[in-house]
Amino acid sequence: MRWAQGRAGCGGILTPDIEGLRQLYNVKDGTTLPWQKPVSDAPDDVLVGRFVFDRVAFDQAIVWLDDQLKDARIKYLILDEVGPLELSGKGWDTWLRKALATPSEKEFILVVREGLVEKVVDYYGLSTYAVVEKESFQ
Repeated sequence: MRWAQGRAGCGGILTPDIEGLRQLYNVKDGTTLPWQKPVSDAPDDVLVGRFVFDRVAFDQAIVWLDDQLKDARIKYLILDEVGPLELSGKGWDTWLRKALATPSEKEFILVVREGLVEKVVDYYGLSTYAVVEKESFQ
């Protein structure tokens, strides 16, 4: 978040923890949406282990991402996080596959747990990539 703040050409979605629950943060304009719920209260909630996420907020974030993918002013698109959910074909997977297949000059910054980097690279068939440790963004 600190790396993107004040940097021109940044977009994407970050998922900061605010008061114990994950929020969706639109990097382009600073908009936030509640995303994680303490308990499931809708049939279309996304369940990930013990975590519950709001499908409506998820869908709104995908609209943000689609708009930013088309926005020529956005050079960097950050996606936090790509992990087990995506590796099982859920979460950001459908959007990310479409975005990676779209011809673009954008640089994708995917937040991936250290132990999943190779799986994500293989799963998405990434031929050109660099691993940047989080300390480099400090």
